[in-house]
Amino acid sequence: MAEPAARPSLRADLAQGWADFRSRTWLCALTVQFAFFNLITWAPWMLLGPVMGRAYLGGAAVWGAIMAVQGAGAITAGLFCLGRRPRRPMVIATVGTFCYALPDIPMALHAAAPWVAAAALGCGAGSAIFATFERTTMQQQIPPERLARVSSLSLFPSYGIGVIGYAVDGLLAAALGPAVVFGVGAVYGLLSSLVMLAIPSVRAVRWQDQTGTPQPDQAGQHATGLPLLPGRGPQGRERGQPRDHSDDHRDRQHLREVKLWRVRHYAERHRHPAHGQA
Repeated sequence: MAEPAARPSLRADLAQGWADFRSRTWLCALTVQFAFFNLITWAPWMLLGPVMGRAYLGGAAVWGAIMAVQGAGAITAGLFCLGRRPRRPMVIATVGTFCYALPDIPMALHAAAPWVAAAALGCGAGSAIFATFERTTMQQQIPPERLARVSSLSLFPSYGIGVIGYAVDGLLAAALGPAVVFGVGAVYGLLSSLVMLAIPSVRAVRWQDQTGTPQPDQAGQHATGLPLLPGRGPQGRERGQPRDHSDDHRDRQHLREVKLWRVRHYAERHRHPAHGQA
């Protein structure tokens, strides 16, 4: 009995994951963007947004409605993404990231609740678009056996650095004012997405069709159940040529020869019963 292959060490797994991660410039850029994006843009919306909602937007009921509108935007955009196969998925995903910064704009301007709700609607839609095509691209571009390692290297900075914003945004808002914190978050969110669109490797990522559609020759073989001869399509005719009476005659002759061979083979096996048996 063969011994099972030795399991790679954790260090070897991390080294392989790091090699896959750093070989994709678009993924490295995306990781850097979101590491500071969660820190500068998203944390103020999640932390200071409810505080401002209670202070001047109308309280918990209004803030709950704003969050519901954001969820509705995500659901609507997610349904719209079903079945979509953009030629440049990371460009579409990056366009969606612009919407993350939208709620910070009315909050920085101290706008009324309807404007905040409209921005939240766009934020939800953009988040669904980004998540759909970014994660699909990850699955297409990275081998399945390495996806977990590469994903962990991408997500760790996003959350590891991003959570710092929840610890410092309250202090910054007290020192500088909420408008400044929201304004900086909006500017970073928009500019970082513009930079991502300018990176050639982001625009170079193409959609990969993984449906496993058979090649023309293989499709013909599966459709007829007959082997394909070199240079011929199904049932012995020349590839790409229409059938005619000579093709039908050759097919009938071929079938007769097959039947005759089977009769002879059957008789030969009964004449020598031990032939072909294990």
